[in-house]
Amino acid sequence: MPVDLSRKLAAEFVAMTLFVFVGCGTAVSSQAIDVFNNAEGTSSGFLIATSLAFGIGISVLAYTIAPVSGGHINPAVTTSLLLIGEIDAFTAAAYVVTQFVAAAFGAALVWGCMADQTLKDTQDDAPPFLLGSNTVTADLPLGSAFLIEVMGTFLLVWTVCMTAVSKNSIAANIAPIAIGWSVLLAHLVLIPYTGCGINPARSFGPHIVVVMAGEKIGLAGWWVYYTAPFVGGGLAALCYKFIFCEPEEATEEEQPKQVNAEKKEAAMDSEECEADA
Repeated sequence: MPVDLSRKLAAEFVAMTLFVFVGCGTAVSSQAIDVFNNAEGTSSGFLIATSLAFGIGISVLAYTIAPVSGGHINPAVTTSLLLIGEIDAFTAAAYVVTQFVAAAFGAALVWGCMADQTLKDTQDDAPPFLLGSNTVTADLPLGSAFLIEVMGTFLLVWTVCMTAVSKNSIAANIAPIAIGWSVLLAHLVLIPYTGCGINPARSFGPHIVVVMAGEKIGLAGWWVYYTAPFVGGGLAALCYKFIFCEPEEATEEEQPKQVNAEKKEAAMDSEECEADA
């Protein structure tokens, strides 16, 4: 494996591990604190805390690894960039596998760090609050769940393309902030309905660890988290590519050829004018 690729995969692994640890960890701890204090928590408090954790988390981590791997930290982002030619297929596949493995490791860390006896007693020894596993709300039609996950991921990948990929972006080094805000906004909207996936690896990590722990999670709609983000991300990337992507300026190698062609065309026009005279 090329050294450069190994560094990129290491960066994605560390970032995804920390992303799941921070985001899912907040989802668990924001509920655990009510158990510890024998208090009734507020749903809005959980919503805001978890949304902020995922949004700020992705922004911070994108800043840390963007110079190394580009800061994807999401299989839906990676495949969307593959779709528009921003990454080659082999590297994209390696990124995706790494992201899924790291997410499972991050979820296992959440379980290991928060295996409090009080939580075990209140949840029949199950991983605390199922490690923030995503599930579709019981009364929500699966079609609606799919659509809202498509929209949330579209928002994320659209922001990535327009701020971090576009040559005309005005975001420059603050692109990770805009991307983090898009994740925050998506969570504020989606959490009450699907828990907010928009990242197949983030959904996979808690899912697989909870299942390996012998617990059953809601199977209805599980496929939404592994299809809708790819669809939403792909649509956003194609929208950017074919509607908003400006033609790239000529490279340094192409510029002399372009200048010579322009001079030749000007000379031909001059000769035509002299012939007419």
